[in-house]
Amino acid sequence: MDTIKWVSKYIKPYLGSWIFASILTIVVALLNIVTPYISGIIVDMVIMDGQNDLLISLLLVMFAATLLRTFLRYIYRVRYELVSQDVLFQIRDDLYRKFQELDFSFFNHTRTGDIMARMTGDTDAIRHSISWVYFNVLDNIVLFISALIFMVDIEFRLTLALFIVTPFIVLFTVLLSTKAKRAFYEILADKARIFLFYVDTL
Repeated sequence: MDTIKWVSKYIKPYLGSWIFASILTIVVALLNIVTPYISGIIVDMVIMDGQNDLLISLLLVMFAATLLRTFLRYIYRVRYELVSQDVLFQIRDDLYRKFQELDFSFFNHTRTGDIMARMTGDTDAIRHSISWVYFNVLDNIVLFISALIFMVDIEFRLTLALFIVTPFIVLFTVLLSTKAKRAFYEILADKARIFLFYVDTL
């Protein structure tokens, strides 16, 4: 929470753009439901009931929704990126000013690589969180809730069955990701040892 509060003070000057982009993110997430919903109508009314005169209009609605979704997605991605770049600039500017105020003993006991990592990699991770992680989390939350509402409306019992198995899916996903992460780092360590072996033999 302290980190979020610290970052939020940098986002505050650009709160208008942030809220505007967030609203567009929600709209785009809701528009993602349009295509499968129209597809269901095409199957039910056009293919099954034979109402072929509705096909063109339904396809036009799908095309318009996709075009609008793409356009809005482009707008909010640009807004998020602009906000994140402004936040990144301000953070680096404050860090630079802080470094200017420190005495020589700090630089004598701190490696240059650590300072550069703070000024580049760590601050860029903050920019990445603002411009990419946030809107993905928001998009997935809205998409999940809207899909859940549609599922309840279509078939309540099937939705209930999904809720019963969902905790097991989450549990197995966490277990699999934990083992996969451990195996991934073991593979990296093996590659590093092989690389160092070949370097030593040169």
